[in-house]
Amino acid sequence: MTLAAATLVTVALCGCNSSSDAAKTVADQNHTTITSTAAPIATRQTDAATTPPAVAPSAAEYCAVMDRYKARYESQFATANSDVAQSGSGVMQLTGLLYAVMAIGNLSPMWHDMAAVAPPSIKGATDAVTAAWDEQMGNAADNVLHPQMALLQNLAIGLTVLGPMMQVNDFVTQNCN
Repeated sequence: MTLAAATLVTVALCGCNSSSDAAKTVADQNHTTITSTAAPIATRQTDAATTPPAVAPSAAEYCAVMDRYKARYESQFATANSDVAQSGSGVMQLTGLLYAVMAIGNLSPMWHDMAAVAPPSIKGATDAVTAAWDEQMGNAADNVLHPQMALLQNLAIGLTVLGPMMQVNDFVTQNCN
């Protein structure tokens, strides 16, 4: 098992607050295991060779997460559009706006959930888009009284993540319905 894989397992099992805490825990455990084990190295290598490799996330899992959020997003926007179309009253327009905000609000957890199941070929791009989305949401929250500032900051972030976003788009186009 690589240190990175062991770190992920340790974060989940030890309740560590961060991957650096987990890495220290893994390093400590590895040191203890190596120094306290009397078994010859050949035996330990044989034992490691019989351990099945971890299963990498699949495109199907990635697509299933995206499809679940896509259905929710489209439903909420359809409701928003319907409410705005009935714009005989300000209440319906406000309701439509709220549904649109809810639909956009689902994008943050979508990116996190997609990053959690991203296959290795798209993991880096999905992580980059997730981080950019989080930063954009933070800018919007931090600049409520200065929306122009948030808009400019988020435009700059959006430009830096165009490549990863295109990679995600290409992956989804090729692998999802």
